[in-house]
Amino acid sequence: EVSWNSPARIQIYFFKTLIPVAGALMFLQGIAELLRCWKAMKEGVWLERTDDIHETEETLMAQVHVPESLVETETPAPPP
Repeated sequence: EVSWNSPARIQIYFFKTLIPVAGALMFLQGIAELLRCWKAMKEGVWLERTDDIHETEETLMAQVHVPESLVETETPAPPP
């Protein structure tokens, strides 16, 4: 199947194949989340997420060993 709107007649079957693949991956993610919720209800404690979801700033500070005393918690007010 090709795109009739394009003068190059771009083939679009590959992109249409990705639609059910994406749906299957979302379905798999839903099953994983259901199992996570089921286990949390059974044990009474939520499972921790993996290490890849930490804030970028926290990860970078841990890598360079920045002391907490040097970390700004609030942005300074602009000068008048």
